[in-house]
Amino acid sequence: MRDEYKLTELTAPYYGQLRELAELREDYGFPYDFMKKFFEVFRKNCLFGLKYLFKVERSFTRKEYKEERRRVNEMFSRALFEKLEADEKTEKEEADEAESEPPVSKDMAVVSDREVAEK
Repeated sequence: MRDEYKLTELTAPYYGQLRELAELREDYGFPYDFMKKFFEVFRKNCLFGLKYLFKVERSFTRKEYKEERRRVNEMFSRALFEKLEADEKTEKEEADEAESEPPVSKDMAVVSDREVAEK
């Protein structure tokens, strides 16, 4: 549970009642069955409140987790998209460089072939 104060605030009235009842039992000698019945009421009321509080806490935690997961996924997809754009840009630049090299003319190729054949 995130806030210990909530738990203390929720259970404080019940524990105060238990303390008073225990003091009354010691002073006046109430029967054990009466104490047992009171403990059952305490358990049901207190645990119901705690159960509800934990349920609300879990639902908020799930919402926060989903929002955080969505934010992280968006961040990774954005980074991946930027990486892919950068890769495409470098590929285009490499393709442009390859196209910008002057093509070897047919006359130059014939001359270089003759030189190789003479050697």
